[in-house]
Amino acid sequence: MILASYFNKFMFFSFIGWLYECSYCTIRNRHWDNRGFLYGPICPIYGFGAILCLFLFGDLPLYLIQTNRLQLPLADNGLAQIPLWQIFLICMVGSAIMEYLTSYLLEKLFHAVWWDYSHVPLNLHGRICLPASIGFGLAGVVISKWVIPLAMEVPDREHPLTTIVLALLLAFYLGMDSGLTIESLIQLTHRLDLLQESFDNRMESTVQIASLGPGAIAVAAGSAAREAALNARENLSEAAAMIRESAARQALPLKNNLSEIGPRMTRRERYHLHAIRSYRGRRPDPDSAKRAGNAFRRLQDRINRRARQ
Repeated sequence: MILASYFNKFMFFSFIGWLYECSYCTIRNRHWDNRGFLYGPICPIYGFGAILCLFLFGDLPLYLIQTNRLQLPLADNGLAQIPLWQIFLICMVGSAIMEYLTSYLLEKLFHAVWWDYSHVPLNLHGRICLPASIGFGLAGVVISKWVIPLAMEVPDREHPLTTIVLALLLAFYLGMDSGLTIESLIQLTHRLDLLQESFDNRMESTVQIASLGPGAIAVAAGSAAREAALNARENLSEAAAMIRESAARQALPLKNNLSEIGPRMTRRERYHLHAIRSYRGRRPDPDSAKRAGNAFRRLQDRINRRARQ
């Protein structure tokens, strides 16, 4: 029963967080911007943060006070009077840890970045930054002071059957949304991997051509001369042309993939393509990650141009 009550509040605060994200991004970008990791209208990271505040500053202190394990005065609303500066520090540090771990896990699982603070001062690896952490700390103070008292007054625990049925329905919805999201992300990252492979092949071909000096081309020309009995000048031109043709064939999948992937993408894949800020690919080396990012931005630009037409 208690878990069902917490889960319902988690879904509610996740929806409120989604509204906040969409409103903020819409105002900043001056057009409707649907945000979030999941396809549906919820941002679970906000739900987790609000539920932790509800537990740490609401139910847990009351339980410890009732069992004489904590000595804190009670406010007029019946909640423990925790100093606001302590709430601020706990929320600021806790949100930074949660945001960093979430960003790290998402990048490890899907090789993509949903938010990037690299352009913000005092950031750590672009995953968190001091201004955002301060904002979340202030939000925690607001939640503990005004939202938690309202949430504690919700009589959901007095109606256990309704609470449990609602929790089951919301859990079914969350499971379906998560399954569809993961499926579409796997398909999208597979398409992006094809683009990265095309970029890598093109770069490797370019490096190969650059590394083939006149001597290497002459060797290839001499071998061809022995077979075809052609003069050296013709073989030099033929060998260089064959190398360029091979490089062009390896670079061709990039153009084909960019033109073919867009129309084949599902609506959910397009949503994730818009929500992802950058893609770093599966290969660990920085050059390959940069090429993966370039391929991702090209695909994003192509999809955005199609949407505006």
